[in-house]
Amino acid sequence: MMLSVHLSVRRLPIHAQRRQLNRACGLVGCPNVGKSTTFNALVGSAMAAAENFPFCTVDPNVCKVPIEDSVLAKMGAKEGARAVVPSSIEVRDIAGLVKGASEGAGMGNQFLSEIRSVAVVLQVVRCFKDDAVTGVVSPISEFDDINQELILSDIELAKKRAAQIRKKAANDESCERAVKHLDPILKSLEGGVAARAYLDTLDSEEQKDASAFTVSLISAKPRIVLCNVEEMNAGTGNDLSQALGEHLKGLGISSLPFSARLEAEASLLASEDPEFLLELLESYSLDRRAVHGVLEECQRLLQLTKYYTVGEVEAKAWFVPNTDLKAPDAAAAIHSDFKKLFKGVEVWKAADVIEHGKQECRKKHLVKKGGKDYVVKEQDVLEFDIKGQK
Repeated sequence: MMLSVHLSVRRLPIHAQRRQLNRACGLVGCPNVGKSTTFNALVGSAMAAAENFPFCTVDPNVCKVPIEDSVLAKMGAKEGARAVVPSSIEVRDIAGLVKGASEGAGMGNQFLSEIRSVAVVLQVVRCFKDDAVTGVVSPISEFDDINQELILSDIELAKKRAAQIRKKAANDESCERAVKHLDPILKSLEGGVAARAYLDTLDSEEQKDASAFTVSLISAKPRIVLCNVEEMNAGTGNDLSQALGEHLKGLGISSLPFSARLEAEASLLASEDPEFLLELLESYSLDRRAVHGVLEECQRLLQLTKYYTVGEVEAKAWFVPNTDLKAPDAAAAIHSDFKKLFKGVEVWKAADVIEHGKQECRKKHLVKKGGKDYVVKEQDVLEFDIKGQK
């Protein structure tokens, strides 16, 4: 019997839900660059202490941040879903780094260990002038200081890991495949170049081969630089952010202009006064909040795709790796037992559900059936057939 998954999932114990997909993005930066204000903007609350002094964030604040999804909202409305649950990523506000962190300065060792556990690094760089905020404004130097600390923190770890991989290579296929990448990456790090720069020269298969070595290297993680500018420059950036952007292009790192103050204010207005929020954005020549672009870029760098389950109880988006994932593995994102109990899947196109509704799609023969070899596509609407479920 076909399982309308969103109904069954509610009966599962919380501990049974899958946790293995790393969707964590870590916010890093020097003290007083607007990092905690950026975190507030991303999570839509004032839960991070945004005081103007170093290390006001000691333990990383962690929050699941939903990804805006108009397709899901439209399907939920069409099906009369009582709840609409978008997919989310995890954002961690990691305390401000300082020069010398790789040698333990500030609270360096603790901070660096927190960064190693995330999948994507979001680096906030100050590109605004404000007499109330301490410190000299020098975005390129600020970025380079943090970049070098991350590289320095990787060098000793990389040397130890390289020795371990060489030792295991004879009996471990993943280590054997990684061996040819050891020396180029070590050479890059010792030359002051992030491991990511080397990885970006490889195709996806070669990157997988190198992953046994690079998985714990901070400088191997994909990175986005958020250029924190004044509200008036939120759309286009300013001279400081543009100069930093040119600097980052040469390193293969993407950057986005971002006004933390404007976005934090917008996050409050989103629920309190949506109409005024639109007026506020228009006054700065913006058609939407910048946080949505940041989260979409995070999704891309996390290499995630999503599918939907839609019904009267709940319309929900599910993140899975975008690696030609087959239907049983996609079902396992809901509950690990679903993979071994998988019997089949029915597939709708999201556009068809929005236009006709699920039941009308059946009448129009717009629903496909798939088996264990069905490869899940972005924005598929799925209903799984699971053994023993009604």
